[in-house]
Amino acid sequence: WYGGVRTDTEVFYPGHAAGYIKNLSCSYVSEESSYYKSPELLNAMMLASDYLLNAQYDDGNIDLPSTNFHSPPDTAFAVEPLCIAYTLLSDLKTAETGELLDNLKRFLIQSGKALTVGGIHTANHRWVVCMALARLNHLFSNPTYMERIEQWLAEKIDIDPDGQYAEKSTLIYTPLVNRCLITIARLTDKPALFAPVRKN
Repeated sequence: WYGGVRTDTEVFYPGHAAGYIKNLSCSYVSEESSYYKSPELLNAMMLASDYLLNAQYDDGNIDLPSTNFHSPPDTAFAVEPLCIAYTLLSDLKTAETGELLDNLKRFLIQSGKALTVGGIHTANHRWVVCMALARLNHLFSNPTYMERIEQWLAEKIDIDPDGQYAEKSTLIYTPLVNRCLITIARLTDKPALFAPVRKN
C-alpha cells in the first residue's frame, strides 16, 4: 500500500490515489503555486503512481474495496483524473516528469484494455466508462476505444420526458452523467449528446 492514500475508513483505494495525483499535478504545473516544480510533490506523485501500478490487476482493472472487485467502472473513475494529470504534466514539457508520465501511461493503457471489454454495475457507469474511453482516445488514439463507446451509446440515453435519468439522483448521479456526456460530446465530436444534458 506504500504510496497510496487511505480512505476515511482507513482502507486504501486506487481511486483516491488517482485523485491525489491530479490534485498535486495542478500545484506542480502552476507557476503561481508555492509547489511549482516541487521535487517533494513529484516524489509524492511518483510513489502514488507506483502504488497504482501495484494495485492494478493484469487485466487492467482495480478494486473498490468496499463493494466492487475487478471493476471497470471504478477503473474508469480513476482514469478521469489521471488523464487530466497526464495532460497537465505533459504540457509542462520538463524532463523531470518523464518517469512519472511513463507510469501514468502504463496504468492508463492497461486500464483501456479493461474498459473495452468489461461490464458495469449501474446505469450511470456506461457513461463513466465512455467518458474514460473518450479521454484515453484523446491522449492515445485507438479505434477500439471508439468502438466500445459506440456500443454503449447504442443503448441510447436513459432519460424520461421530464429530463430525469434512470437513476433519479440530483445530488450525485445526475451531475455525474451530465459531466460524462459533456466530456464524450466534446472529445469525440458528438454534439447530439449535449441535448440530454440541456433537457436535464
